[in-house]
Amino acid sequence: MMATLFSNITSITSDDPQFTISPYTNINPHSELLLTVKFAPTSEGAKTTTLHINSNDPDTPVILFSLQGSGVKVPGPDIDVSTTSIDFGEVELGKSLVKNFLLKNLGDAALQISDMVSSNSQFTVTKVTNVPPGTTMSIQARFLPTSEGAKAGLITITSNDPDEATVIISVQGKGVLLPSPNIRISPTAVDFGDVEVNKSLTKNFSIYNDGSAILHIQSIASNTNQFRCPKCY
Repeated sequence: MMATLFSNITSITSDDPQFTISPYTNINPHSELLLTVKFAPTSEGAKTTTLHINSNDPDTPVILFSLQGSGVKVPGPDIDVSTTSIDFGEVELGKSLVKNFLLKNLGDAALQISDMVSSNSQFTVTKVTNVPPGTTMSIQARFLPTSEGAKAGLITITSNDPDEATVIISVQGKGVLLPSPNIRISPTAVDFGDVEVNKSLTKNFSIYNDGSAILHIQSIASNTNQFRCPKCY
């Protein structure tokens, strides 16, 4: 009876972890085993290694197999922002506050900005589409509160950066209604009717402050001296 012998691969090792080998099995007589070698350079430059194939072959228990390759850097963009959060503090309703942040391209290829969007319409950002290599741009973020209270949102920047396609900046602020005066006059017009020459007639009107702060009357004046406010400022 003839015995069937297998080629037993005991190990396949590489001197350099940048070269790796696919899983392997024993080999039947008059058969072959297709192996895959992967080269994943971690730095630039030429790389070489020796693959050690150990088996139960009585004549050649070890086969040395040379591998080589070169690691190259492909030009690409590299996005960077000067901050990942912006606090606008308190901003009066009806007004806005602008704060700037820096958008940088640290790479060696053009940074293409496909979108810059805010999750809250009370926070807006100026948009750019292209940042050349080695360039820094100042970007405006604006907070325009439409109601009182704390507000928050996210500014999302989407680009062609190969390993950081999305950058998120958190934004927050508070809309406040500051105390202010609010003048109102009643009545808004006064008709004196007929008044005898060289005599006078007095009529009153009221000034109201409907606001939440002191109303300071700086002056009350008439464009003719025939109408005067003798007890006014």
